Amino acid sequence: MDTIRDVFHRYCASYESGDGAAVAAFLHPHHIYHPPGGAAAMSRTERIEDERFFFSAFSDIKMAIDLELAEADRLAARLIMQCTQTGTYQGIAA
Repeated sequence: MDTIRDVFHRYCASYESGDGAAVAAFLHPHHIYHPPGGAAAMSRTERIEDERFFFSAFSDIKMAIDLELAEADRLAARLIMQCTQTGTYQGIAA
C-alpha cells in the first residue's frame, strides 16, 4: 500500500514532467487551490487551466524537496522549484 509520501513523490514527478493530465489526476473533484499572495481561490477546473498555462511557459521543471513532514494521511512540504522560462507568462516574455 502506498504511503502519503509515495503519493506526494509521484505528484512531484508528474509536475516535473509538465504533463497537465498527469497532474490533474491527483486533484480531487472538489479541489480548491488557494494560491500564494492572496489571489482568489481556484476551482479544480481553474487550477487545471492555470497549470496548462504554466506548463506552456516553462520547461525543464525540477522540484527539490527541502523539507517533508508526514504523519498518517497528512503531509507538509517545502519545495524549491527551478525551471526554464520558454514562453510568455503573466505578460513577461521568455
